[in-house]
Amino acid sequence: ITSLYGGPLEFLFVVESTDDPAYHAISRLISEFEDDVDAKVIVAGLSTTCSQKIHNQLVWNFTDVF
Repeated sequence: ITSLYGGPLEFLFVVESTDDPAYHAISRLISEFEDDVDAKVIVAGLSTTCSQKIHNQLVWNFTDVF
């Protein structure tokens, strides 16, 4: 996980569940760079009212991770 931006960065990855293959890949990546990067995985849960992508964005928006 890298960026040319010189300021502070936080990477937030939102997935539906811990069963999502991306969850495990992201978790390994975060573990690999944990001393160098501020990154978190947010588990949004299954959407029941809108598309999963929108649901994930809404959960991220209302998650107090800042």
